[in-house]
Amino acid sequence: MSIQGGLYRALIDGFSIGCTTIQLFVHSNRQWHMSPLHDTDITLFDEARKQTGINRIIAHASYLLNLGSPDKAVRDKSRKTLIEELNRCAALGIESLVMHPGSATGSDPIEALARVGEESADALESARGKTRLLFETMAGQGTSLGSTIEELATILTHTGTHAQAGICIDTCHIFAAGYDLSTKPTYERFIKSLDEQIGIERIGAFHLNDSAKPLGSRVDRHADIGKGAMNQHTFSLILSDTRFVNTPKVLETPKGDDANHLAADARNLEKLRALWKGDQ
Repeated sequence: MSIQGGLYRALIDGFSIGCTTIQLFVHSNRQWHMSPLHDTDITLFDEARKQTGINRIIAHASYLLNLGSPDKAVRDKSRKTLIEELNRCAALGIESLVMHPGSATGSDPIEALARVGEESADALESARGKTRLLFETMAGQGTSLGSTIEELATILTHTGTHAQAGICIDTCHIFAAGYDLSTKPTYERFIKSLDEQIGIERIGAFHLNDSAKPLGSRVDRHADIGKGAMNQHTFSLILSDTRFVNTPKVLETPKGDDANHLAADARNLEKLRALWKGDQ
């Protein structure tokens, strides 16, 4: 949900189309600069939460962060920004912050994964509150990190035993990375592998998105539910899995060209609910 007009607007807009959980940015997602978070912002957010009844709220970290960079200045800036975002989440009562693991940018990927884990652990120790940090599964585009279960497991290993570290599964990204979850056997194999290497209790959120690109393309292009290359049964399997009934799930599908930017979200939400109920 957009935060244009104030952070609280994300809750109001989400409620208007029937959301029971939302995701938002806690500041402009493509700028390092953050305007101060005032007491008024927190009060309005708390009031909107009570008014809408939406209590499952997750945030997404800035796209600029790269804790895997070999450049110490970039890592330091990223860690500082991450700490501030975690602090904002704590002040707003937001349960989890989803973050792209970053990129190796020409360095050794194994070393880059270690840097992500270690820098993240340091940020979690330095931040206030108990907001979870969730590393998002990635499509594997370029030198991006976190496109395999093994890479995510390596990152989490380097966070130590930090209870606040977990993962967010993005369906478009894992499909583009080569994981086909469209049948019950392939879905269960994926979850079993993830449980063995990471632990399903560390799955803190799902991004439910179709993919505009084919399986294994390693290209990150989201599509409307049912209008991409993915088999819709993937969504039915996730939505009907009782192990994840209380795990927040959000859409990151295209907003479209509608004058009302919420119309596309409402259509995708309706589609998911139909799949959940077995109507399609």
